[in-house]
Amino acid sequence: MEDYKKKSVVDGDKEIVFSKAIKAGKRIYYLDVKKNRKDEMFLAITESKKIVSGEGDDSQVSFEKHKIFLYKEDFEKFMNGLQQAIQFIAEDQPLLDTHGNPVGAIAGSDFVDSISDVNSYEKVELTLYFANEEKDGLVAEKREVFHSMNTSLERLVVEQLLAGSQNGGLSVMPKNTKVLNVSLTDNTCYVNLDSGFISGDIDVAEYIPIYAIVDSLTELQTVNKVQITVNGSADVTYRNVISLVQPLEREEKYIVK
Repeated sequence: MEDYKKKSVVDGDKEIVFSKAIKAGKRIYYLDVKKNRKDEMFLAITESKKIVSGEGDDSQVSFEKHKIFLYKEDFEKFMNGLQQAIQFIAEDQPLLDTHGNPVGAIAGSDFVDSISDVNSYEKVELTLYFANEEKDGLVAEKREVFHSMNTSLERLVVEQLLAGSQNGGLSVMPKNTKVLNVSLTDNTCYVNLDSGFISGDIDVAEYIPIYAIVDSLTELQTVNKVQITVNGSADVTYRNVISLVQPLEREEKYIVK
């Protein structure tokens, strides 16, 4: 269904450094990463549709092409808009995989590099915690996610928290937070976030972001403790209140039943 390769060719004054073709019936979608004269990269998306006119020996083949350009400063807005559009369609006409099974709600993290092998994807149910209206407690939210099995459940949980609530809960992580790494060792989950986690504005009680992460991750059978670091350092006191030096255990008292 798909093929891709790294290459270095010149398209006019633009160098193509990566290209991926997605075949879909009579259409082929080309995703080309290009560099302009200033050595800045951007994405060119081209739809190529095969058109046959005439019959028999008089038939002629042509290709109708449509192209858009997407620049990196617009990636987040584009993905958010694409996600909302797909979700709108899915609510009216549920999305199905190649076996006819519904894939459930789509989140930003569900967009993947390749779906050529549907068996490498699975649907999971996560329990995530978001802030209540009073901003001082955590409310549970069940969420089904169709995701690549190459992504660990621990990382998936953190990414889904960052994506925000789908049921009206308040955000627990600043939107500009970036997930640098998520790993698991001896039932302790190590979550490395960038400085956006501590510098970004989030209007909830100081313990809410920390224990939204801890309590959501400890819903997984694989996790007993969570070590949060910022740019690789655990020498952090979140909002001058919560020390992140040691791994944290689940805390039920913040959960609103």
